[in-house]
Amino acid sequence: MLLTLEKILILKTVPLFKDIPEPALADFISSAEELAAVEGADLLNVNDEWSDMYVVLQGRLRVHKDGKTLKELGNTSVLGVLYALDPAVSGVAVSVLEDTTLFRVPSETLYQLMSEHKSLEKAIIGSLCGQLRDLSGDTPLF
Repeated sequence: MLLTLEKILILKTVPLFKDIPEPALADFISSAEELAAVEGADLLNVNDEWSDMYVVLQGRLRVHKDGKTLKELGNTSVLGVLYALDPAVSGVAVSVLEDTTLFRVPSETLYQLMSEHKSLEKAIIGSLCGQLRDLSGDTPLF
């Protein structure tokens, strides 16, 4: 198990958290559930209700649907932010490719952290806006 300082240093390498002050990261860490997922396990199945945000501390995950890999996620990846803000049924599955340690933050906890730490709220909104811009390409979003 990693010490809080080690976890803060890891989170500082995650683009979403790079500008978040250490006290806010410490609160995030103390509010998150640390999970150990073993290779071959399913973190999420298609049609599961998804309402949590995950941060991969170490390990690798596979996001897939109908046997097709959509994306592989590794150390410092973040997934489920949108689902934590607006829970919904998942259209994808997430499987563990190698033993993985991650943080799980439920929706209610994330909203509480965002209300207490505006820097976290701003980073999450900015991250989602960036993803939307990437998806829209040259098509302006109004």
